[in-house]
Amino acid sequence: MKDVSEWIFTGYGENSTLEKLELLSPDQVPYIIKFPRHFDGKRTNWEDVNEVIAAEIAKILEIKVVDAEIAYRDGRRGCLMKHFRYQWGAEYGETASSLLSAEFEDEFDDLQNSNLKNEQLMYKFFSLFKEFSLFHFFKKDFVFMNLFDILIGNQDRHAHNWQVLYIDDKPIFGPLYDNGASLGWQLSR
Repeated sequence: MKDVSEWIFTGYGENSTLEKLELLSPDQVPYIIKFPRHFDGKRTNWEDVNEVIAAEIAKILEIKVVDAEIAYRDGRRGCLMKHFRYQWGAEYGETASSLLSAEFEDEFDDLQNSNLKNEQLMYKFFSLFKEFSLFHFFKKDFVFMNLFDILIGNQDRHAHNWQVLYIDDKPIFGPLYDNGASLGWQLSR
């Protein structure tokens, strides 16, 4: 496992419930290190390890995923990921949440804040998603993402946790990331 304590700190990661740092490797490659949350000691917390395991499973299944490995920074263990925009050569990327909110405005925002549960929420989202301007480009990738999440028991796939990348101004479905809340990540000890 590598120690990235000497890598250059360039900022804090995007919105997240977990602490993320943006780093620049000695060979000038941008990375993100994500640290697992702290629990009360009554449960395990292997979000960082599970992120790496999930990435390896996705690679075996030939699903696009971030490059992830365990690393240490200042004595703290975390999941080190090559910044996927750099990894995939994208000029920029947008979360699905940003794109859906921009396209559907209040309808998407109301859905995120609704009290709908389970089947009602899924039906409403899929009805809206089928109207999304990029739906026909991404429906296969979207289905594979959801099947993968079912396989690994991912509890954290929401519209902020998948992106559309733009390469030469063409949209592509981004690699999977934020797969750590899976594989029994909160098992009691």
